[in-house]
Amino acid sequence: KAPKIIKDSLSKEEVRKLATASYKDEKEKFIRDVFVFSCYTGLRWSDIQGIQKSDVRKDKSGNFFIKKYAVKTDEEYFVYLNNRAIDILNEYGFQLNWLSNPNFNKYLKLYLKKFEEFQEKTQFTEIDQKTKKSRYLYRYEVISIHRGRDTFINMLLNENVPIHTIMRYTGHKSISSLQKYIDGTKSVDNYLNSLL
Repeated sequence: KAPKIIKDSLSKEEVRKLATASYKDEKEKFIRDVFVFSCYTGLRWSDIQGIQKSDVRKDKSGNFFIKKYAVKTDEEYFVYLNNRAIDILNEYGFQLNWLSNPNFNKYLKLYLKKFEEFQEKTQFTEIDQKTKKSRYLYRYEVISIHRGRDTFINMLLNENVPIHTIMRYTGHKSISSLQKYIDGTKSVDNYLNSLL
């Protein structure tokens, strides 16, 4: 049986807190910044690694955006960049490829372990292959760079951004392929009163 895909997106408040969180050295700062960049753009690791200065353009209103083809799917995406994302790109000279994906995720977990929000136990379990005992995982253990993509999509959904706009940002061609990024573990808010 295939393992259950772990979904644990961050809230807007958690992303904002991380964006200004302290760090002990330049490696931690880099880990924090690239993860925040992922949360603000929804880009996959492979697309973050390949960003070049020539990929960032300005529209007629002066807004910065990236429009290119995704490495993994070869589908076109078009995503606007907020000021924080632009600052991160400029600070690192558009070179966000310092680490491999496994190393990045390892250091990300170590960094997130310091925060109270990520000390909560999740519904996800891990089974020790030797003892066959299971244990519940902490949030910091289940968050990887790809959870930035989930976070981006879920933040937009929570702001009632139309699905077709989100799909244009992420390069998804079908709602079913976008649906796997939706975090069903979060509480359901009452938006019905706002419709009246």
